[in-house]
Amino acid sequence: MELIKIKEKNNPLLNRVEIVFEINSNGPTPKKQEVVDKIADFEKKTKENIFVVKIKQEFGKTTSIAHAYIYDSKEKVLKRKKKDKKKEKEKAKK
Repeated sequence: MELIKIKEKNNPLLNRVEIVFEINSNGPTPKKQEVVDKIADFEKKTKENIFVVKIKQEFGKTTSIAHAYIYDSKEKVLKRKKKDKKKEKEKAKK
């Protein structure tokens, strides 16, 4: 799996850096944890501060686009994960 940084935006209001990567892999869409590990190595950050928002791969292609946030602290990541779980529960009720 190879990462290529497409876009990087610093968001000081939310204490994070928003990054878009192109992932070249031969096979299925990579798992979020695999992408977190690669981003941590690529950016030289701790895994706990990285949150992968989405990974999108078109049918039949070997490249994916991943959107990730790198937070300044672990607490910010935990808040983000709680918000996502709450949204998923609300969608399931509908």
